[in-house]
Amino acid sequence: MSDVEELKSMLKGEWNKIRFDSILAKYANMVPWLVLDLPPRVPMFRGRIMSGNDLLYMHRCELSYPPKDYAPIGRVSHEHHPMFYASILPGDKGGGQLPWLTIIEELEIFQGNEERKDITFGIWESHRQLRLAALPFSNQYQHGLVDEIANIQKEWESKVKPFMTPEEIELATFFSDLLVQSGSSKLYQFTAGFFEYFLHNSDEGKSLDGVIYLSAPSQGKGLNVCLKPEVADSLELKNAFYTIFYKKEKEITRIIYLEADISRQPWKWYISPYNGVDKLPLLQQKQFKNDNITFGNEVSTSCYNRGRTKLIKNHRQ
Repeated sequence: MSDVEELKSMLKGEWNKIRFDSILAKYANMVPWLVLDLPPRVPMFRGRIMSGNDLLYMHRCELSYPPKDYAPIGRVSHEHHPMFYASILPGDKGGGQLPWLTIIEELEIFQGNEERKDITFGIWESHRQLRLAALPFSNQYQHGLVDEIANIQKEWESKVKPFMTPEEIELATFFSDLLVQSGSSKLYQFTAGFFEYFLHNSDEGKSLDGVIYLSAPSQGKGLNVCLKPEVADSLELKNAFYTIFYKKEKEITRIIYLEADISRQPWKWYISPYNGVDKLPLLQQKQFKNDNITFGNEVSTSCYNRGRTKLIKNHRQ
């Protein structure tokens, strides 16, 4: 039985971390991935769902990676192993506007008959070049890639694949296909296990800043990044937006409602000058005045989980 056949059997059956790691250990000296350089100042967009319509985030740490106790399992990280997840859009110049890729990623959170979600987005940049690990992209997206992403795939085909064994190619292809499947805790055990093992147990992985991978909801048009916490701590937060989404059947309405003054501690929030509204079939449109919004002073002790300030409802609209 090949390594990938054994992994497929484990995926259908019971997770065995000891056996899983022993399989990956065979590849530690030649990790089957491509190392990419992300230039400085590329905007990275990270969204966080609001727990209630009357709460606003007030500090940088609330939009960054979660603390260890609150970190869930994800595509690249296990539970209680925090990483910084964000989206990038190839060719995007930022400019303060939220790219559609991030919106697609966040709209995955609508469940059942939910009609509204409030999400705060942070726009982040790195002052230095980031070195990121990438797997070949899943075959189902080979013909739908935008030029910048297609070029990454060409780099894989020309600079990595010719020097790999059939077993290494099979392993890389197996995990790249898992990355774009619908998420589940069982699937995440495999993808997170792959990246965590090599990022922390290979010499090359220890020197890298994180991982870059294809965004499944964007149908091959965008990328996600996942950075180590110490790398995320060095990022600059450029701006933050409070955005409201309304959903009716397959139609989504987006309102960029509030914008933060992140130069103040805690932040001050204002009616956004963008007043960005994408389709508004469900609501009576309101004229938002560009007045400062007033806040209460309730800030609790846990910065990420509860460190928010309540919005007073009497602001002018």
